[in-house]
Amino acid sequence: MDTDLTYSIVGFRPNATKMTAHHMLIYGCEEPGSKSATWNCGEMATKQPGLESHQPCASGSQIIYAWAMDAPKLDLPDGVGFRVGADSTIKYLVLQVHYASVDYIDAEGDDSGVFLEYTEQEQPKTAGVLLLGTGGNAPAHSTTYFETSCEIEDSRQIHPFAFRTHTHSLGKVVSGWKVQNKQD
Repeated sequence: MDTDLTYSIVGFRPNATKMTAHHMLIYGCEEPGSKSATWNCGEMATKQPGLESHQPCASGSQIIYAWAMDAPKLDLPDGVGFRVGADSTIKYLVLQVHYASVDYIDAEGDDSGVFLEYTEQEQPKTAGVLLLGTGGNAPAHSTTYFETSCEIEDSRQIHPFAFRTHTHSLGKVVSGWKVQNKQD
C-alpha cells in the first residue's frame, strides 16, 4: 500500500471456499510480523519446515476483517470505511489464512484471499472491529453454553451493524445483544 496516501476500505470480497480455507483474517499493522511474502503465524501450534514463524503484526495489530464458512462479501454502510495509509496507524495489511484442507488446492497453487474495495475519498465515519472470544471444553453428549461480554468505556458513539460468528462444527446457536444502562 502506498503510505503517502490515505485510503478508506469500504468492502471485502472473499475469494475462498470452506473446503480449502477454514478462516481468513485481515490484520491492519503498523509493522508486519515479517517482511517475507509468507510465514507461519504460529497460532495453530504447528511448525512447518522451511517457513519462518512470526505473529501477523510486529506492532499496532488490529483485525479489520474476518471470513469463514463461505460467508458472503461484506459491504460497509454508506459513509463508513477503515482508514489505512498516511493518515492512519495502519501502514500494512496482512492476510492470515488458516487452512481446513490442502486436498482441494490445485497443483498450480492456492489463490485464497480477499479483494478489497477502497476509495481515496475520506469517509465521514470510521469502521472498527470488536473481537470477542471464548474458550473451554464441551463434554461429549452434553449441552454447554459459552458466553462473552465487554463493557465499552469510550465516549464515542458506536453503531453496531453486523456480527460474524465462528463456532467450528459444534456450534448450534449464536446470539448477540446490546445491553445498555441508560442513567438520567
